[in-house]
Amino acid sequence: MISDEGGFGGASVLRDLIEYCQNGVENKLLFIGDLAQLPPIGSVLSTALNPKKLKSNFDLHVTSCDMREVVRQALDSGILLNATRMRTQLATKEYQPRFGLSKDVLKVDPYELTEALSDSYADQGDVEVIVLTRSNKRANQFNEQIRRQILWREEEIEAGDRLMVVKNNYHWAAKFQIADFIANGDMIEIRKIIRTEEMYGLRFADAELLLLDSEKIKVFEAKIILDVLHHNGPSLGDAKLTEMREAVVSEYMDLNKSDRRKKLKENPYLNALQVKFAYAVTCHKAQGGQWKEVFIDQGYLTEDMLNQEYLRWLYTAFTRATEKVYLVQFRDDFFEV
Repeated sequence: MISDEGGFGGASVLRDLIEYCQNGVENKLLFIGDLAQLPPIGSVLSTALNPKKLKSNFDLHVTSCDMREVVRQALDSGILLNATRMRTQLATKEYQPRFGLSKDVLKVDPYELTEALSDSYADQGDVEVIVLTRSNKRANQFNEQIRRQILWREEEIEAGDRLMVVKNNYHWAAKFQIADFIANGDMIEIRKIIRTEEMYGLRFADAELLLLDSEKIKVFEAKIILDVLHHNGPSLGDAKLTEMREAVVSEYMDLNKSDRRKKLKENPYLNALQVKFAYAVTCHKAQGGQWKEVFIDQGYLTEDMLNQEYLRWLYTAFTRATEKVYLVQFRDDFFEV
């Protein structure tokens, strides 16, 4: 079994993969990843890419090797030059960025941003352009700006809007037989908004959707939670979900336990997709993806935040781009004179 981008799978995913492989005879598990990228959320390092941890935690026989040939960017790329420099800085524990500008690594000041984004959208389309941020709050702000000022979207959500799924969902994939499940990080496009409604203290929309991360055209209908679009967390909080579940359960109290469980499992509100706009996302959400043009937002930054985690975040953001990187609102002293 091959686990690509194995470095950002969490502890539970890693444990499940290893247990699955150990159920067979002479199975082998190959993890592929980049040690310089961000580790799983809440972790300091990626256990899947650490031979010593794999041996001690799971009693495995482990061999490892480094791959050094670059295939995403051209060898004379400014993106590659800066990414390589960041890898060196991680090794030497020098955490202040030192950007070298070039034809494919550009500095963007705040007053230039809307025009630069508009030009990129005109050249590449919205599928090949992304803004990467350090927080969901900043991503929400960029998504609002892009939708209003560049895409001229007036409604809260419209046909043509591109969304990212932010929590695994099995219900709609099984109902329409489009995949084993719709995964956290999958991209979808709104084809049509059928109706909107408010239930259980939340707002929902029934929509016709297109699953973008698929070789075949897969159109399906699903219910989505509109409140998640503007939520400043990664997905809807547990408190809101618990509140909704308790309200739904109260409607089935006249049923026996077996029938009640079946109703809850099939309830479209409890199974509603959690999605966010995908024009700007956090770097953690972008891991594993690539875009032709990537805008990287410095965001709020203090001196004590210039550490290993920050440089790994920056390296991960840089290496999402295949053609151009735009550095948005970065400090002047981060650039070579």
